[in-house]
Amino acid sequence: MLADFSVSRLHQRLLSMGFTPGSVIRVLRRLPMNGNLYVEIAGRSLALRFVEAEKITVNVS
Repeated sequence: MLADFSVSRLHQRLLSMGFTPGSVIRVLRRLPMNGNLYVEIAGRSLALRFVEAEKITVNVS
């Protein structure tokens, strides 16, 4: 479950992609060596760059 993310230029982009506090995120795939992170959120599959993903805080359930 998404807890929070750092406020920056990235904030609006993440919101438009469905990353809102309380959203459930499922990790589909993670590429090695700080590569992309593939996730599912709100029924959509998305890819995040490592620099984007590290700004997101999640609660594991």
